[in-house]
Amino acid sequence: MDGDFGLRIDYGGYADFYSDLDEYNVLDQSMTVEPQWRIDSFVCSLPIRYNYAVQDGEADYHQFSISPTITFKIPNVNNAVEVYGILAGTNDVDEFTDFDEDSHSRGVGVG
Repeated sequence: MDGDFGLRIDYGGYADFYSDLDEYNVLDQSMTVEPQWRIDSFVCSLPIRYNYAVQDGEADYHQFSISPTITFKIPNVNNAVEVYGILAGTNDVDEFTDFDEDSHSRGVGVG
C-alpha cells in the first residue's frame, strides 16, 4: 500500500495427483483481487475471490466470495485488530447427480 490506496492481486493453486486413484485427482485454482483504502489508523479492504476446481479432468465447482474487512492498526506498536465478514457461494457443476453440493455461506470474524 502506497499512500491511501492499495491493490493486491493473488493467484493460488492446489493440486493433488494419485497414481492408483486418478479419479480423485484435484486441481483447484483461485484468483483474488483486493482493493484497499487507508483512513487514519484504519485500513478497509474488499477481497473478492473466484475458485475453480477440477476433479478427474472434469469441472467440479465454481466458488465466489467477498470479504469486507476493516483493520485497525494500533498506534505505536506492531499490532492490529481486524473485523471481517464473508459471503460465499458455490456452484457445483460436476455430473454426480445423486445430490447437489451448491451452497451459500456467510460469517463474521475478529482477528
